[in-house]
Amino acid sequence: MKRKKEIFLGLILLAVCLYSCSTTKDKWTNRTYHAVVAHYNAWWNGNEALKEGKRTLEKDYKDDYTKTLPIFITGTKDQATKIKANTDRAIEKGSKVIKKHSMKFSGKERNSQIDDAYLLIGKACYYSHDYVSAEATFKYIISSKKKQKEMYEPMVWLALTYSKEKKYSEADLTLKQVEKALQEKKAPKRINNFLYLVWAENNIQQGKTYVAIENLNKRKFTFFERSLTTRLKFIEGQIYKDNNDYKKAT
Repeated sequence: MKRKKEIFLGLILLAVCLYSCSTTKDKWTNRTYHAVVAHYNAWWNGNEALKEGKRTLEKDYKDDYTKTLPIFITGTKDQATKIKANTDRAIEKGSKVIKKHSMKFSGKERNSQIDDAYLLIGKACYYSHDYVSAEATFKYIISSKKKQKEMYEPMVWLALTYSKEKKYSEADLTLKQVEKALQEKKAPKRINNFLYLVWAENNIQQGKTYVAIENLNKRKFTFFERSLTTRLKFIEGQIYKDNNDYKKAT
């Protein structure tokens, strides 16, 4: 009798699982199942691969202290080829999430992890120096999430990509839109620091170094980013020195 109960319970659980596996039913159980499986399986593996690639890139990169240091380390094209296995894996896993777990109903995506999958693909393209694909991916997310809070982080990544492509005015315009959304509390607060770091990087690339300092000072201090804060302070000192403002540089 006990064995029969175990078998019966197992069949019920299997039936529930199979029911939840369907991407054609817009039910809470289905959405939750695919969101959890997508996040902790393919997306997580892809994100870990990308993080490993970034660590390798940062380790191999050598700062040139005769020039103003870059805020974001992306390395050279040759260095990017060394992490191709990582970026390719991130793109592969992101694509797998989209293919297997997308749940579109009436033109609206119901699985929140799909946005993260596209963002992962865009980042992987960015770090592999494939800026054309990165730009196209970020634009796709923005267009699919128009007037929603999920569009603003991809907008900042798009601006960073624009800056790498030397499309400085497009980057500035995009960042102004995000700043306005933050001021109106339409964009998530967590992107505040990322926004102003990208803006400062874009300023530096254009030679607008004092404007870059203004944007760096809009960044809010976070305890867990002390090494980044140190790098930013060094960059600020370089800018003051290059402008013969030795007192502030010191």
